[in-house]
Formats: sequence, structure tokens, C-alpha cells
Amino acid sequence: MPDPVIQLRLAAAAAVLLALAACVNPAERPYRAAREAAERGELGSAVEQFGEALALDPGHLPSYRGRGIARRQLGDLEGALGDFERALELAPEDANLHFSRAATLRLLGRLDEAVAALDRSLELGPGFAPALLHRGQALSDLGRLDEAVASFDALLELMPAHAEALFERGYALQRQGESEAAIADLELAVELAPEFDRAHNSLGVARARLGDLEGALAALGEAVRLAPVPAYYRNRAAVHDRLGQPAEAAADRRRADELTAALPQPGAR
Repeated sequence: MPDPVIQLRLAAAAAVLLALAACVNPAERPYRAAREAAERGELGSAVEQFGEALALDPGHLPSYRGRGIARRQLGDLEGALGDFERALELAPEDANLHFSRAATLRLLGRLDEAVAALDRSLELGPGFAPALLHRGQALSDLGRLDEAVASFDALLELMPAHAEALFERGYALQRQGESEAAIADLELAVELAPEFDRAHNSLGVARARLGDLEGALAALGEAVRLAPVPAYYRNRAAVHDRLGQPAEAAADRRRADELTAALPQPGAR
């Protein structure tokens, strides 16, 4: 059992160190408050507190990083991008910052810039799994499928049981018309992550393309069980059509239409 006297002394020493840090740099106090607010999910308050820290110390790197993350979570992508770019002016060799900038560029639809930022992140941090994954996804979005597959290959060499990378590679292979290879990846993805609805859906589509309609129905049935996504129902309806099951196909299409109608419309509040 830990000695309570030692624990008290350690706690006191930690408090002294924090107080000294605040004296050395007054930005540390609002920075810590911002981090605590972010951990509680109070992102607006966190952004304000990070701003207070930066007002006290305009070169406080952790506050730019933290505010960028909070702003991105709030949907303020341009603000987040600005914070990450300012942070990179202070720490241009930081692989994680290049990755954070790239992830924000992807969300902004600036995919070529995102790939370049991810390349830089990987130059600085070879084998950085999140960068390899995002790079493959961005290349896939750009239609550069051979390069995307190569990026997922590199990630899977490092982490063979990475379900999302298997899904992404399977999806890219499917788009290249390599359905058998796609199925192998997607089957392993759903084995590793049984609740991965997108992988079940893509597996169903790939099986249908090879004529395995019963297998396709099984996979698509699991997809709609896990997530009521209109596209999943439409994919299953197409398989029912091919199996000569018009009633089941019509029911799936009705359900897809109902789900689509329930989605928020542009401009709706």
C-alpha cells in the first residue's frame, strides 16, 4: 500500500512545480484551464482560455495546438488551420503538427495540399500510422488509387490487424475492379471489427459484383442491422432485384426513402 506521507509530499511537490511554471510563464495557468475545459467537452470555453494564454504569450506553442484541435472539433476549420500553421512557424519539424494541418485540409476539401502535408509528416516521422491512413484516404478521394493502395500497404506492413486500413484498401481495390482481393481485405476487416458497418456494406457490394448474391445479402443485412444508412438499404434492394425478390427490394427502397426524408435538409434548423 502506498505510503500516505510520500503521496502527500509528491502532491505538494507537483503543486510547487505548477506554481513555478505559472510564475515563469503566466500563459501556463489559462492553458491548463483550457485543457481541463476541453477534457470536459466545453470546447467554446477552451478556445477562449487558449486565446487568453496566447494573449499572455504569443509564442506559446501548446496553446496554438490545443486551440486548433478545439476549433476543428467545433467546425471552425479555417480557424483551426490558422492555428496549426502558426504553430508550424514555431516548430516546423513537428510531424504531429503537419499531420494536424493535413487532417484539417482534408476536411476543407483541399486534398492535394493535404497529401503534401502528410508527405512532410511522414518525412519527419516515418511509419506514423495516422499519417499513412489519412494519406491513403486523401489519395483515394483524389482517384489516385494505386498510390492509395501503396499507402495502405505500408500501414498494413506495420500493423497487419488495422481494420480501417483493411477496409480502405479493400474499398480502393473494389474501385479498381479487383473484387476478389477486395473481398479478402473486407472479410478480414469485419472479422477484426464486427461492428464496422461500412466494411460490411462494401463486402456486400463486392460479393454481389462477383455473383455471390446470398453472401452479399448476408453482409448487407449486417450493415443495415448495425447502421440504418439509406445507401445500405439501396444496395440490398439491388441484390433482392437480382434474386427475383421484388417485395423485399421494394421494402428496402421504401426504408431508404424514409431515412433520407428524415435527414436534415439544407437550410433546416
